[in-house]
Amino acid sequence: NYLLPKLTALLEKFSAPKQLGHIELVAADNGVAMLLRYTKNLAEIDRTLLLKFAEQEKLMLFLQSDEGIEQNYGDSPYYQFSDGIKLHFDIRDFIQVNRALNERMVNTALDWLELNQQDCVLDLFCGMGNFTLPLAKRVKNAVGIEGVFEMVQKAAQNAERNQI
Repeated sequence: NYLLPKLTALLEKFSAPKQLGHIELVAADNGVAMLLRYTKNLAEIDRTLLLKFAEQEKLMLFLQSDEGIEQNYGDSPYYQFSDGIKLHFDIRDFIQVNRALNERMVNTALDWLELNQQDCVLDLFCGMGNFTLPLAKRVKNAVGIEGVFEMVQKAAQNAERNQI
């Protein structure tokens, strides 16, 4: 919420505000990620304003045109569980929006399952590894199944980053 007045002031300075589609803000554990969708070529002066704003506010800045999304400033957003697992995600990935509630949900499921190092677990629709990676730290073998190829790649990258 603290960003909204600053963002409004920034957008009032744009040379062609009608070319803007929408803005998405995502609160990650390593900062705020901002996606700005634009419908026509973004003027260089507007791009410069955005980059300065991202730097000042320490935002991860993503710009989306008809050609796709490009990251223009900052790191990859992630959220981190209390056990140290970091789940990196792209700005348009499906994520659980309430990180604290998500972690409680995962921990509750883990408690109910009463897993040990001899167990093998199958996680259907694993996404980027939200359940699979915390499971994998506690069991002999965890397999995540996912139908979206990009999310399979993201889960594999997250497993590698977390040395799982």
